Amino acid sequence: MGQVLGLQAALGEGPTTTEGSLATQALPEYVRTLYTREVLAQLRSLSRGVVSALDHAGEPVRKRHLIFSGETLIRESLRLRRAAWWRYLAHAAAHDLIDRDLKGRLTDTDDDNFRGAMAECLTSWFFAHKLGVDLRRHRVVSGPGPDFEGEVNLRVEVKAPHVPIVGTRWSGDDAGTLRECVAKAGKQFQAGMVNLVVVVPLLRTPLFIERNQLARALIGDHALSVPIALDDPSPDGEPTNIFRQNGKLAKLFPKKHGGFGSDLTRISAVIAIEEEFVRAGQGFALQHAVHVVQNPFTPDACRLGGGVFAEFPQLSIDDQGEMAWSDGAPVFP
Repeated sequence: MGQVLGLQAALGEGPTTTEGSLATQALPEYVRTLYTREVLAQLRSLSRGVVSALDHAGEPVRKRHLIFSGETLIRESLRLRRAAWWRYLAHAAAHDLIDRDLKGRLTDTDDDNFRGAMAECLTSWFFAHKLGVDLRRHRVVSGPGPDFEGEVNLRVEVKAPHVPIVGTRWSGDDAGTLRECVAKAGKQFQAGMVNLVVVVPLLRTPLFIERNQLARALIGDHALSVPIALDDPSPDGEPTNIFRQNGKLAKLFPKKHGGFGSDLTRISAVIAIEEEFVRAGQGFALQHAVHVVQNPFTPDACRLGGGVFAEFPQLSIDDQGEMAWSDGAPVFP
């Protein structure tokens, strides 16, 4: 976590920094159309109460009235975020994705609504520009449905969970939050498709720092098993390290007609995409940290081929039940 705090300091983040007010950057048409003076004034006037000075990850959303204006931005982190968010919006506008619903959430004063809308724009841009996969709005005939569809049988649902830092505690394990949002996403899919859950999270500890939050949320975790014999006076046995298969994709339940199975076989894989600042020359750059978890219980016809995300770390389980990240990182260090 020290490297995150060091980058934040170098990027000029902190509660005392004041942004400029000179309109020095021309606004693209798609930004000017969405973020009118009235919208920006509403966003600027929001009162959110006390926010922890350590909650840097949530600050760009709170400062979006500056990002979508032409005002001078002092902090490099906000300038980089402005360039990225404008790219996402440009792609969404060019591909007719900004319908009434998305426009409403992008300009909403509710931070969660905006975060979810921007996550959808990021996802569509990322799939097109990084993977060469074009997404369009999913056409729902009846009932719930995912956010996007692609060629043939590809379906994509986007979630944007946020766990803010409160007080002085600046880290934590948010596997529970990831597990909950994947469970909700699973209800949007029909069987027989390549169904992908894309998570664009803002967590207390980013996944690019602690990726095994995903493993714990979706596959399982380790625990210490201590044998205790209540009716035996002899010394208890030695504690042993066991694996608990309790993740949302891997936990098994009894089936009606016998045997066991997972309740989320419709999900083919979960993809996490985060914006990460990295050093670049004398300054910084914003890149996308991506982690993929394949569902071991998805039918073969609905599996996500490993080649699509070949350049990104993928967690998979082999025939012997062994978990491994494709880049060799330890699953549970």
